[in-house]
Amino acid sequence: MSDPATGTVIERLNAVARDLGPIPKRRIDIGKGFNAFNAFLVDDVYAHVGPLFAKHGIVVVPQFRSAEYSAVESARGTKGTVAHVVIDYEFHGVDGSSVTMTFAAEGIDYQDKATNKAAQQALKYGIIQLLQIATGEVDPDAAELPETSIEAPSTSGAGEPMSPDRRARNAAWHLKQPDEDAAIALFTKAMVAAGCDLAAELTDTDADKVIALMDGLVNQ
Repeated sequence: MSDPATGTVIERLNAVARDLGPIPKRRIDIGKGFNAFNAFLVDDVYAHVGPLFAKHGIVVVPQFRSAEYSAVESARGTKGTVAHVVIDYEFHGVDGSSVTMTFAAEGIDYQDKATNKAAQQALKYGIIQLLQIATGEVDPDAAELPETSIEAPSTSGAGEPMSPDRRARNAAWHLKQPDEDAAIALFTKAMVAAGCDLAAELTDTDADKVIALMDGLVNQ
């Protein structure tokens, strides 16, 4: 292994790749009646790669090359924003050498985080390709239903459950991935069939009913 205090930025990145090893995946459980699956999220990439960049004297400087925005509207009528970004990531070694990686990504949000989501995805997938990190599965961050996303169970409290509404929406995505429009249509159709108010949050009972209806619709 190279000395972390010496070498060009390319040598340092090579040392990071050698030190990295596998990134453990988190178990993603979208609820009753559906198989759990494993994936690693953006925080997993940061947590494993960040300390190695520090160890080997690499500083990453992002530079936005372009950012474009468009409007989006959810099945419920909520208005949001889609951000399309292209970012140059400059990897600098403490010896003065540098190399630039350019990556594009998009993010959808119904508040004010579309740009942040797009930037996170650009760096995440850029690093995955740069260091050739194998994922083995469709990443839950790669696409999402409006106002929700597939994500690991909350760690803010021991045993804290996913909300019924999010659980049902994630189930729709799991059944139709990676076709987001089909997932939205399936979720809406099941909501109507279950007699649920499209503008209201689901209860646990209603979520179970909607998930069962979606499963039946897919298997017809």
